[in-house]
Amino acid sequence: MAVDRSNNLASACTVPATIDIDAWRRRIKEDTFSHYHLAMGVALRRNGDGASAIERFRAAIAIIPGHALAYWNWVGILRDAGRAAEAEAVHREAIAANPHYQVEALHLEGKRLVEERDYLAAAERFREAIRNGWNVETVQRDLSDALRWHGVMVAGQGSDEKALPFLEEASQLNPTDETLVTLSDALLRLGRSDRAVGALRRALEGNPLLARAHYALGQQLNQQADSNPAPSMANAIAVDPAFSPPYDMLSQLSLRDGRLQNAVSHARHGVHLDGSNPMSHFHLGVALVASGRHEEAEAVNAELRNRVPKERYPVEQHIMIMIGKGDTHLALSALAPLLAATPNDPMALGCKGHSLFGLGRREEAETALRSAVAANPDSAWARLCLGWMLRRTGRAEEAATHFRRAVELRGRWVLYEARLCPWVAEDALAAYRELGVS
Repeated sequence: MAVDRSNNLASACTVPATIDIDAWRRRIKEDTFSHYHLAMGVALRRNGDGASAIERFRAAIAIIPGHALAYWNWVGILRDAGRAAEAEAVHREAIAANPHYQVEALHLEGKRLVEERDYLAAAERFREAIRNGWNVETVQRDLSDALRWHGVMVAGQGSDEKALPFLEEASQLNPTDETLVTLSDALLRLGRSDRAVGALRRALEGNPLLARAHYALGQQLNQQADSNPAPSMANAIAVDPAFSPPYDMLSQLSLRDGRLQNAVSHARHGVHLDGSNPMSHFHLGVALVASGRHEEAEAVNAELRNRVPKERYPVEQHIMIMIGKGDTHLALSALAPLLAATPNDPMALGCKGHSLFGLGRREEAETALRSAVAANPDSAWARLCLGWMLRRTGRAEEAATHFRRAVELRGRWVLYEARLCPWVAEDALAAYRELGVS
């Protein structure tokens, strides 16, 4: 009888006192040649050459008697050709050699289809194997993986809504960090944080040792006005102290709440844990700029630009450092290509307005900042920048309307955006204290 070598737990848990090297080499050779014949047979069957395919399947069976997939394909060719009597004879031969060949073959065929990225067809094979009671726990994990990858593929084609049923079933079958975070990301993009929070909390009740699920829960809670994501980040760190993204989030939370030194410390630790992650460098740069430590921020930003030279966000951060250092002419020069590419970008227009204002060109600054709001009425950043300029020029009442709208758009996170730039923070935070936002 053939052995399902991919799932032979007993042999995996038993370590012999001595290893038979010759037997080991023989097994590798058998597996290699049988797989070659099987792959050739599958290709020939797909191309309609059933007779040549059968010869390959026979060769695979000669190497590994009871080879489940070889028998399964051989029987399939005969049945497709209407040769029912021959198919039944081969089927009986297969059962004699391997009583479980049909369900074993369904599982292995599913794995082969996963390799070919035909995830839905693979899922159907896995479901049938489960219905027949074959190695249910292992096949269930494989089914979950197939559904998750199909969901990822569908989401990648621009339809998170269509991907949801596959991602939800995958996370129910096998609630791991991978399945839960993939589901959470899709729900986050769809703006359904309540649904994601419920799914993540249920999964974490069953298994609290999922660091990335704790982190995903924190991300979702961050979308809810009255929720605190910090405990979820702390839980993620407790489960996996080497996991860096929670430190980036803690840095942002600290910056929002005005704890600038904590913001720098958390971000710096994130870089220490994973220096290859560009976003860790970015958040450290953000915290340093907000703290007015522009020389340090410039060094971090140089490293970031070196790591992701084609990305736009490191250039924007560099421009903010220039403005903070008073290099407004350099900032305007660096902004020119960004605005040429995206004339209505609120970040670039906001920085342009700040630079022009700093040079005393107030009418041009106001034009830039008002155009940012006109083009991006739902941008809290554009509202903050215009509110800052209006407050600076004695128009506090009009400024307050923009500051209020920014709160409506971002909730307490408007304080994070206000603190991104020290030159905006003083006026914006004073306005928010007057408005009772803290």
